[in-house]
Amino acid sequence: MNKFITYSMIVILLLGLSVIGAQVAPYETTSVQIKEIEEFEAIYISDAMLNKPIKINLENSSEFSVNKTNLYIETFISLESKKNTSLKIEYSELPIGTKFFVLSLNGEKIIGPFYANSKEKHVSIAPVSESNFILQCIIPKPWISPSYKFSLIEILDLNAHKLSSSKKYYKKSINRENPVIVVTGFWPPTNEMLRHFSQNPHLNPDGWQGEDWQGLGYDIISFFPEFDPADCDNCGQGYGDFEVDYQDTSVDFWELVEGIKPSTIITFSRGYIDYSWELEYNYYNRTNWYADYSNPFYPTPNPPDSDQPTNFLRNSTLPMQDIVDEINSSNLGLDSYIDINGHPGQFVSEFMGYHGVWYNSLYQFDPNDPCYLAGHVHVGGLIDWDAAKQAAEITITKVIEALDEYTYIPGDVNYDNNIDVLDLVSVVSHILGEQTLGGGSFYAADMNSDSIINIQDIILIINLIL
Repeated sequence: MNKFITYSMIVILLLGLSVIGAQVAPYETTSVQIKEIEEFEAIYISDAMLNKPIKINLENSSEFSVNKTNLYIETFISLESKKNTSLKIEYSELPIGTKFFVLSLNGEKIIGPFYANSKEKHVSIAPVSESNFILQCIIPKPWISPSYKFSLIEILDLNAHKLSSSKKYYKKSINRENPVIVVTGFWPPTNEMLRHFSQNPHLNPDGWQGEDWQGLGYDIISFFPEFDPADCDNCGQGYGDFEVDYQDTSVDFWELVEGIKPSTIITFSRGYIDYSWELEYNYYNRTNWYADYSNPFYPTPNPPDSDQPTNFLRNSTLPMQDIVDEINSSNLGLDSYIDINGHPGQFVSEFMGYHGVWYNSLYQFDPNDPCYLAGHVHVGGLIDWDAAKQAAEITITKVIEALDEYTYIPGDVNYDNNIDVLDLVSVVSHILGEQTLGGGSFYAADMNSDSIINIQDIILIINLIL
């Protein structure tokens, strides 16, 4: 077989992959097989090629190796600038059982596995945070090698597509002095970065640090499983609260929210083996989950939300773009982005994330104990515990800022946490046309919720003062 045909066949095999979004499935790892990367010619992608339709036929650009069980096919890609990107590849077909990884040149950073689905005609591979990286395809024996068609048709800069924050205003709960923000973790570093917020003295012997956290008026409470060793790679189910298990996670979740009635839920789990801080936007009431570690291996019931149809979509309500911008400017060396088009991975992470946004949708407008916000964050497995802790606190801070902006106390028009004559002055000024109340101040002044601020609202505020 001549060199041209061999390389063409290999690249075609590589790029005939089908994955379902950016997945974080049960833990797997791999390594770069190319021995002399510096001698391996890269496919060059300029900045001008991003965010627009392209058509690159990939031939004569791959290396392959074989062991007793797998065929490894690797392609070197080089971007002009370091960005968080998504690669879209169009193809015809793929052998069953193929999985796909993206690796940094030194093999330290790993995203994947992405599993093949031969029914699809294209695949989006994301997120890629390197400027130089290896696309690796692993095809198990026996492999087949028909003549596939394939093209690289799009490369997106994920941070160039910002998600606008939707502004909804909510009445603050008056049932407790400090509303509660619940944060949960799974595999490290996500459990370790939240340990100081645990109220369990066995998990947090240094004492709970979440009461009126930073003087911002919110209590932060964390829940997470434990692992042995604490810095595990292939961690498995763990033990304690929120084990990496469908049944345990669901039971623990509903018991928790029924007792605490949180104002916000932020769920965390380990993502790819890199330095990413990935905010998940989409969560599905799905049935096609990956198996967990204990029988029964899948959710019961399945799908978990019996009030909605299979694959019903719920979205994060966290201030995602604000979090991304702050993390990326924090000097922590993390790559933060919003996974707008993908999903959290069909494993217990997505299952947990769905529970959070599910509860949020049920109680978003509850008159007594509303849950304003919820969403899930995938945390890169290479992030050290201290940096992960700092990033988690940045995330919580941006959430609190959003809560302070989009929640209000009826009658507290000037947002000083007091209802007094100063609020009346603001309302009267609005009625006389001397100033215009907007945002949460308008909702706080509209005491009878008729979308009009008039004398009736003034009377209701006076009654509150008296």
